[in-house]
Amino acid sequence: MYDKKAVQKYHLKNKEKIRLKQKEWLLENNDEQRRKHSEWYNRTRDERNKVRREYCKKIKNEVLTHYGGNPPKCACCGETHIEF
Repeated sequence: MYDKKAVQKYHLKNKEKIRLKQKEWLLENNDEQRRKHSEWYNRTRDERNKVRREYCKKIKNEVLTHYGGNPPKCACCGETHIEF
């Protein structure tokens, strides 16, 4: 294990030096990082889309429940199917 407080103290003391090293490393490894990100993006696309769809459904249901009651229904015709 490592001493977390000692590491934090080192980082606070050498913040600028660390930032410059990170920037230098990124410039040297930019193509590799882009390739890795592109692979990750393509590999996880379906899962990210699924999570986004579920989140949007949840928000839509919350809004409809807030304004239309529980269960949500249309104020004009009383329709309870959310799809409509």
